[in-house]
Amino acid sequence: MKKNNDLKQIRNLEDWTQGLNKEEALLAVVNRVRDIPFQFIGTRDIESMLKAGVGTCNAKHMLLKELAEKLGYKVRFLVDKFYLSDFLEGLDQKNMKVIKLKKITSKLKPYYHTYLQIFKNNKWISLDITFDSFLEKYGLVVASNWDGENDTQLPHKPLETHVVEKNPGTFKKNLLIGESEKNIILRKKFFSLLNEYLTSVRSS
Repeated sequence: MKKNNDLKQIRNLEDWTQGLNKEEALLAVVNRVRDIPFQFIGTRDIESMLKAGVGTCNAKHMLLKELAEKLGYKVRFLVDKFYLSDFLEGLDQKNMKVIKLKKITSKLKPYYHTYLQIFKNNKWISLDITFDSFLEKYGLVVASNWDGENDTQLPHKPLETHVVEKNPGTFKKNLLIGESEKNIILRKKFFSLLNEYLTSVRSS
């Protein structure tokens, strides 16, 4: 896990991309933000993520957009409707925590996931850096060795896609207005158990 002090310096882009050309700097930014450890912390903003040293799709892609735009790239958010069970497909299906997670997702309504697109070479390229590279060996979809030219593999199957110009966290919050208290409680239980599972594999 990266030290918080290291993450707090991540916005000082010139300090750690000095000597790299624009393309090399983008790849460095993608890899560094990707490898902020994935964990639910109850908030979606960049500052909370940098303070905690961990974060999820929303904050990681907001930070990536900020840094990529500093390099001169045009970037936009995508927010997809999907089933949380998609995240579990590559995990050890015999693990008891995974079994419990799958049972929870069977009762959950679809949720919303943030990633982004970068405009390069006259086309939009989809880039999802939700999961850090440590988790790849446990079956999660990780954007390792991105070539800078092609879409990364998505860790979910989109049911619908929204192009979002402003804060994707606010957009998702508005989409969830009116959902049942039962679904909210169940989703929080899913996030808590997923955190437990990720903590266990990181310490193994």
